[in-house]
Amino acid sequence: MRGLGKAVLVILLLGLFSIAEEQPKQGTAASARQMTFAEFETETQRLDDGITSLKSNPEEAASFHASIPDKYIVVGNSTSFSIENTVLKKSVGEYKIAYPQRKADLLAAMQSSVKQMREGLSSYSQASDHGLERAKLAEVMSRKEFRRVTGPTLFDIWTEKAKVWIERLLTKIFGNLPDPEKGSNVLTWVLIAVATSLLAIWLVRNIRSKEAEYTREPILFAPSSKHWRTWLAQAQSAAETGNWRDAIHFAYWAGISNLEESGAWVPDKARTPREYLRIISPRDPNRSALSALTKKFEIVWYGDFPAAAGDYQETLQQLEALGCR
Repeated sequence: MRGLGKAVLVILLLGLFSIAEEQPKQGTAASARQMTFAEFETETQRLDDGITSLKSNPEEAASFHASIPDKYIVVGNSTSFSIENTVLKKSVGEYKIAYPQRKADLLAAMQSSVKQMREGLSSYSQASDHGLERAKLAEVMSRKEFRRVTGPTLFDIWTEKAKVWIERLLTKIFGNLPDPEKGSNVLTWVLIAVATSLLAIWLVRNIRSKEAEYTREPILFAPSSKHWRTWLAQAQSAAETGNWRDAIHFAYWAGISNLEESGAWVPDKARTPREYLRIISPRDPNRSALSALTKKFEIVWYGDFPAAAGDYQETLQQLEALGCR
């Protein structure tokens, strides 16, 4: 009897060991599934159809869950990749007992997992000619922030050549410079400063020469020898024919004649338009109007600037400010 009990105990222990060994083997067998690219594409479609079916048949969740391995291993095109199904299986396993609102979130998670699988398949199934990378780079460089990004211009190239030439010249003159790049930059800025100064001097001299030309018209009469109303009548006559340049010319002398008649200065035939402006005091209320009147007259008459009706109307407004009403 005791021998029979020992035999039964041994048999039970062997059975438990065999069961324990079978369970991990079965789990290991179901943990991964290897496929080709074509097979995996079919598998993703099966998963997508199964997820769609769960919406109306939630009781299929258990069988659908059992059909999904823990991991896919996809091989092809001299490469391979693996996909873990942890999120997908967890969502499927929870779906049957979840609340309606939670089910919507779980379905979204399942669909996202399958979408990622397909994106991985698309990336790895492309030929390794970097076409996708080039297309992506082209798309990035076409964006708004990169539209002005270009290579060096012809000016940039010649500027760099000039810097190299200056650096070599300085090296020949002074020997090895401690910092050639810094020296060439300093000399470049010095040359720029000199060129800017020369340009400024030329502009000032040119402006002054133009001003001298503007004010050297020989005046063989005293403006007040002709009443300002006579000057203004001549201006209006010229304006009626569209001769705005002569109209502004006569209107200017109407203003000068009016000021001269009022005793603003002693008549002088040799005085220039700019000198009339210098005579009048900065505190004189007529100073501002005379300045605007002189500027318009010099630009149109001496500077040959095209005049229009608007310019003549501005001149008349300055005349009114001087009292020519």
